[in-house]
Amino acid sequence: MAKKVIERYTRDPDFRFLHERVSDLFAECLKADMQRLNSGQIRKVGLAAKWCPTLNSSSDRSTLLCESIARKVFPRENYPEYEGVEEEQYVYWVCNRLRKKVLAPLWKVLESTGVSIGANRWDGIPYDRVASVAMKFYKEKFLKHDPERFKKYLEDVKTG
Repeated sequence: MAKKVIERYTRDPDFRFLHERVSDLFAECLKADMQRLNSGQIRKVGLAAKWCPTLNSSSDRSTLLCESIARKVFPRENYPEYEGVEEEQYVYWVCNRLRKKVLAPLWKVLESTGVSIGANRWDGIPYDRVASVAMKFYKEKFLKHDPERFKKYLEDVKTG
C-alpha cells in the first residue's frame, strides 16, 4: 500500500498538492491545539488529534500522512538536536515525538465519549464535542443518565 502512495505522490501533482495541504492543515491545527492546551484553554482544543493518522495505523499506511505531519510540526531546521541526524533516524524521532509530545496529551484532554460512558462518568461528557454519529447513537443514554445537563445542552444549541 505504501509503495502505491509513494508512486502516486511522485507522479501525480494533484495528489501531491492534496497530500501536502492535508498535512499542512493537520500540522497547523495540532500546533494551535498545543498552544491552547499549554495556555489552559482546554475547551478550545479542536479535534485534529483525534483524527490525525499515527505511524503505522491503517489510515497512515494508506496515506503516509503521519511522517509529513510530524516533519511540519517538528521541522529539522527549527530543532538543533536533529542537525546531522540521518534522515531515517530523524523521521523516526519526529513521528515518535509527535505521538508522545503532541497527540498523547491532546488525546487525554479529548477523552472520547465512549471512554466516559464506559466509566459511567456521564457528568464529564462535553456534549459540544460529541461527534454527530455518536450523538445520534447515544442520545437516549444521555437523556437517561444525564438528563439535566443534556437538556440544557440541547436548549443551548437551539438558541444558538
